Amino acid sequence: MNDITGVLIEILTDLIKRISKLIVLSVLLVFVLSISIHAATWDFLGKTVDGSIYYYDRSSVQYLTGNIVRFWGKEIPSESAKKENMIELGVKYLGYLDGKFMKYSSHKVLAEINCSKEKIRTLSYVIFDLEGNTIGSFNESSDWVRIVPESIVELASDKLCRQKGRK
Repeated sequence: MNDITGVLIEILTDLIKRISKLIVLSVLLVFVLSISIHAATWDFLGKTVDGSIYYYDRSSVQYLTGNIVRFWGKEIPSESAKKENMIELGVKYLGYLDGKFMKYSSHKVLAEINCSKEKIRTLSYVIFDLEGNTIGSFNESSDWVRIVPESIVELASDKLCRQKGRK
């Protein structure tokens, strides 16, 4: 009887270890999948003459009614553009320019493009420092403005509007 009990205990212990490993792997798999589902997919849009680089988040693109496309864009500005952006985003939109803005490195913008009228408006901005921390954000729907020819916005418009045959 003792031999049988010992064998059963060994089998149960081994089974518990295997089940524990399976549970841990399942939890890790769910965690990894949830991160990838919510992760942004940044596609390169273009680079300006001053060296600023622009992306759009492919996973954020939404095609709304009335030929409107909504998306998140990201600018990683050149050194010269950083100064202009600090003043524009800090003073104009947030109403202040403090020490944390000296570490400004990039910003994201939620925007909408009217594909049929070739106009754009911004809805939200999120401003980041060198470490990727948010240093400011605001929600303000701007007026619709014409898309400037041969600009990064025109590249975004061409890419996003043509994807769904809206241009």
